Amino acid sequence: PLPNTDLIAIGWGVLWESSDVISNTLQQVTLQAIDKDDSKCRFPANPPIPAQNNDPQTQMCASAPSKDSCQGDSGGPLLMFHPDTKVWELVGITSFGIGCARPSYSGVYTR
Repeated sequence: PLPNTDLIAIGWGVLWESSDVISNTLQQVTLQAIDKDDSKCRFPANPPIPAQNNDPQTQMCASAPSKDSCQGDSGGPLLMFHPDTKVWELVGITSFGIGCARPSYSGVYTR
């Protein structure tokens, strides 16, 4: 998806970063695809993992202010709606992030 395209992540994960309680209700969040070169799509060194950019061939980033997928959502779908055909397309799978909804970081999704 192009940057700023609306995407929907769906999952049963926790509702905020410091929680260990999984949602009883399936949740969805609207995010926007972000450019691979956006600083939110770069992750700092976290020994033993070095600082890294994500691989744009196999990964993409998405975020929105104060919104994110979170722990327990990994493996869930990232969807894009095509209004012209009224079809939902699976464009990614929730993978990882640093915390949840942190302003400086996006979520990372497997293409």
